[in-house]
Amino acid sequence: MINVLCLLQQFDTIQPTIMKITTAILICLLLATQNLAAQVKNIHRVSNKIPDSLVMEKIIGVDTVKSVDEKYFKEGWNVFHLAPGKFMYIDYKSNVVRGFLLSDTSGIVRGAAFFSDDKSVPFWCAISQCSCKGLKECEGMFAAGECKYNKVCIGNTCFCTKPYKTIKSKIRVENN
Repeated sequence: MINVLCLLQQFDTIQPTIMKITTAILICLLLATQNLAAQVKNIHRVSNKIPDSLVMEKIIGVDTVKSVDEKYFKEGWNVFHLAPGKFMYIDYKSNVVRGFLLSDTSGIVRGAAFFSDDKSVPFWCAISQCSCKGLKECEGMFAAGECKYNKVCIGNTCFCTKPYKTIKSKIRVENN
């Protein structure tokens, strides 16, 4: 009985500490997510805005994708309206697409892909997004049926999102 009382007293002294730590963690997470949104909004201000009239649709394999000719891109970040409420940011340097950021109007990053110079990977998919670089590689990615939403190609560099299942609950998340 004395051991139980002693444990209860220790729990009472530990509980406020746990609450402080939990509160601190939640505040840090909140600030981090606001910081990410702020960073995308900062990118938006300095990005080269591509008008909707220059965003075309093209067919790769059996998929229709949004596409912008590289001649309209400037060094640094470029942005265009992908769909209502969605923006696609492209990092473009030395005539090369270095990466994609998919964001919504609130500035939250919904997907991203950045490329290395590794040519050995035909296309790359991770959980909810896929990307490729090269004509044959991108044709292979779209032919494999990996892509469902947010299909974008700039030259021979492409990005898309796809549904996925959570590991523990096996719930299908559409990720559109």
